[in-house]
Amino acid sequence: MTEHFTGSLMYGDEYGEDVGQEVLFELELERSNSEFSGVSRDISGFGVNESPALVKGSLVNDRISFIKQYQSFHYAEKQTSSNRFLKGPKILYNGTLDQNTGEFYGTWKMPAKTLFFGLIKLTYPSSGSWRMKKTED
Repeated sequence: MTEHFTGSLMYGDEYGEDVGQEVLFELELERSNSEFSGVSRDISGFGVNESPALVKGSLVNDRISFIKQYQSFHYAEKQTSSNRFLKGPKILYNGTLDQNTGEFYGTWKMPAKTLFFGLIKLTYPSSGSWRMKKTED
């Protein structure tokens, strides 16, 4: 069964002056029991990635978790840049379904890697919050 969602993600404290900036997205999922997979597309906001992201996860009771990976590496600061030859990092989403509103909400995190003087590889996390709601087909 295909389900459609719309939602948003907000950038966390690690983003400095961009904390709280928002990206709106659409998500199309195929569900089989508690497992699901699909495609997410950014539609507007700060740091939109033009390539789609593959999504795979599970929904057990009111708890949802999934991994989202963009099909091109994307970086947004003052300007947005991308490399279509590299996939983006895996972003882990965890959340809860609010039974009263039908809305999912939670947190996301990803490791972001950088090179320091081209020699030492440093890994630092990025995180934020997200929410989404099923749309009527």
